[in-house]
Amino acid sequence: MEKQGEAHRCLRGIVATSLNSAGLEALVPKICKTVEAHMVKYWHGREKVSLYHLTKVLTFTIVLECLLGIEVKQGMLETFEKVLEGVFALPVSFPGSKFSSAKRAEEEIEKMLGDIIRSNRKEMESLIGGEGEGDGILLSRLVAALIRGEISEAEVIDNVVLLVFAAHDTTSSAIAMTFRMLGHHPNCYSTILQEHDDILRSKRPNEVLTYEDTKKMKYTWHVARESMRIFPPIFGSFRKAIDDIEYDGYMIPRGWKVTNLKCKINHIQTGLYMQVLWTTYGTHYDRVFSRSSVFQSGQI
Repeated sequence: MEKQGEAHRCLRGIVATSLNSAGLEALVPKICKTVEAHMVKYWHGREKVSLYHLTKVLTFTIVLECLLGIEVKQGMLETFEKVLEGVFALPVSFPGSKFSSAKRAEEEIEKMLGDIIRSNRKEMESLIGGEGEGDGILLSRLVAALIRGEISEAEVIDNVVLLVFAAHDTTSSAIAMTFRMLGHHPNCYSTILQEHDDILRSKRPNEVLTYEDTKKMKYTWHVARESMRIFPPIFGSFRKAIDDIEYDGYMIPRGWKVTNLKCKINHIQTGLYMQVLWTTYGTHYDRVFSRSSVFQSGQI
C-alpha cells in the first residue's frame, strides 16, 4: 500500500470513480436494500439488540456486497476481525496467540480474495474481451485495471482489505455513537425523524431511496458530524517517511512510520516532501465551540 506518483494516482482514480456522483447514484439504492434486509433480520421484533455488534455486521455487509460485489458468508466478519485484533497484539507468534491467529486469518483472507479476483477476471475477459469495467462496482474496476496491467493481483487484494478495514470499523463506531447521542437527546431524534418522514411522504409506495434523497438529509448529516466531533472514530494516522526528515530538532529516518496523536496540526516538510498529519481527537476543545465537550443541537 506504499504508492507514489503515477501508481498512486491510478489507484486513487479507480476508488474515486466508484464514489463520485454517478457511482453513488447506483450505490445508494443497493445500500438501502441491504439496510432494509438487515433490519428485518436482526432488529424487527426484538426487545434488545447489541448495537455496536450489529452496526459492524451492517457496515461489513455494505462494503463487501454493495461496494465490492462480494457475497458475505458465515464466518467472514470474524475472520477479518481476527486480523484487526492482531494489529495491536504483541508480534509474538506462538500457538493460540492473537498475533498467530491474525496471521492465519490473513492467509485465509488472501486466499479467498485471490479466488474471487481470478474468477471475476476470467468472467470479465470472456464477456468483454478484457476491456471495460464490468458492472462498475469497485472490485470490477480494480480487476479491469489488473487486466490492463496497471496493477497486480496482490495490489487488488491489498486495496480490498484496506477498504474493508478502513470503512467497516470506523463507520460502525460512528453509527453506534450517533445512536447513543440520539438516545440521550430525544429532541434531536424527533427532528431527524421528521426530516425522514418528510422524505418518505415524497416517495411513491415501495420506491427506493436515491442519492438525491440523501442530499435532503441535512439535519441528519449535521447530527452525525456533531457526534463524530465529540467521539471521533479515528484517533490518528500513520505515514511512512520517504526521505530523511528533520523536524523540530528531531531526525526521522527514511522508512520510519510516523503517527500523530496530538490535538493539533503538524507539518513535516523538506524541499522534496511535505505531509500534514492531523487527528480529530481533541478538536472538540477548539475555542470556536462554546461548551465544546457537550453535544449541542445548536452547534450542528
